[in-house]
Amino acid sequence: MHTTDTFQQLPKQWGTACRRILQWWMEYGMDPSKQFFYGEVSNSNKPDVHASKGLVMHARIMWSFAEGYRYFQQADYLQVAAQAELILDRCFRDAVYDGYYWKINSSHQPEDHRKMLYGQAFVLYAYASMYEATRESRFLDRALSLFHCIETHAHGNYYYAEAFDEHWQALPDARLDEQEPLFLYSLNAHLHLMEAYTALYTVYRDTYLFSRLQHIVTIIQQKFYHNGHLLLWMQDQDKPASSHISPGHEIETAWLIMDMMKKSGYENAEWYAMINQLGDQVLKHLYAHNGLMEPVHPPEKQWWAQAEAMTGFLRLYLFSRNEIFLKASLDTWKWIQQYLIDEHDGEWFWGTDAQNRVLMHRYKAGFWKGPYHAVRALIQNIALWKEIHA
Repeated sequence: MHTTDTFQQLPKQWGTACRRILQWWMEYGMDPSKQFFYGEVSNSNKPDVHASKGLVMHARIMWSFAEGYRYFQQADYLQVAAQAELILDRCFRDAVYDGYYWKINSSHQPEDHRKMLYGQAFVLYAYASMYEATRESRFLDRALSLFHCIETHAHGNYYYAEAFDEHWQALPDARLDEQEPLFLYSLNAHLHLMEAYTALYTVYRDTYLFSRLQHIVTIIQQKFYHNGHLLLWMQDQDKPASSHISPGHEIETAWLIMDMMKKSGYENAEWYAMINQLGDQVLKHLYAHNGLMEPVHPPEKQWWAQAEAMTGFLRLYLFSRNEIFLKASLDTWKWIQQYLIDEHDGEWFWGTDAQNRVLMHRYKAGFWKGPYHAVRALIQNIALWKEIHA
């Protein structure tokens, strides 16, 4: 399947690919003053200086560079993370009512005052990582403050509410994108809230925090998991808002729950059964389509889904030692190298169509594409490889 030399070269390949992404963001994702990040950059590395700027993109930049600093110990990575944190604090944070605005304009003034759970989760995630990287208490304080804010305003009778105005009044439309159906609760927001709470629990062991973390996974397992797949959106009274299936979110959910159990020391047989089922379903999809096809119109093999497959299957291999998961992970990496990595202009392309043709009309960086998915997958893979060969 793969030679011994290939195996030995993998961590180096992943490390190099990760550094190249971070370097691209320092060279092309920031304005010449190095004080701000562009709202959008094309595949030819041309910035759109008038593009709006998203909360999620900035939080993901902060997280990616904090993690890059933790792993590679390169000082300028921490400087970039600190600059992203400064923008979050000065331009996105609501100092009166707490929380963070969804979007700012190119002049760095609030443009969309909504407070979306999905965005708050990524900010919390970034602050937990920044604290782990620096051990500066102010970052932990900010993470804990946002945790309590979320629990105060978003924690409902069972699910977490997802959309609010600037005064934290609930909104009826929780969509993050116009392509999504109307819904009240989403897998995506609950999944990344779980990821953020896991990161916070890693640096702050607290009984209440852990109880909320367990509850979120229970929501995913009891409400979103159905017939071997994960529902993406729910209406009130537990009614699915769509029948669409996202293999990228399914493999991401599987490995993030495994990560949560490892870091918390808590194991659950029902969760493992769900993880195994999801892994098997996504594996079949991968080889049926030569990649993970996301349910947009027309379907796309998006960069983030392939990154999740690469690290998700490797984690499943570490757990099960089933060679088919190892093969799936390495085959996905080969596909990423062949179709996604832009060797000429840097970073990764948005994705391809069903025939593996690169989607050149999509931006390389923007509201929904930051360094997070690829950087996280590559760093995770290096760490998992060490565990496999320990």
